[in-house]
Amino acid sequence: MPVAQAAPLCRSVAEHQVCVLKITRSAKYYWEYRAEVQIDDERRPMGRYNCRTREYVSRDGRHVADDIATQVICAFFKQ
Repeated sequence: MPVAQAAPLCRSVAEHQVCVLKITRSAKYYWEYRAEVQIDDERRPMGRYNCRTREYVSRDGRHVADDIATQVICAFFKQ
């Protein structure tokens, strides 16, 4: 039997198409999500989205405050 796959969650924000492709929630820090997103046609690798500070933390440790993908993830997956 084939494995079922969920369709990506897509939202339009400020004339950008933001799609959440994969997402997991941290068990220890429930306000953090690890997600792979696509903004317009640019795929972003797995990163950490902190809904308390509203920032995106990339794998190389770079912090981006009030990121558009963070807005979508935190608004849709509210605690």
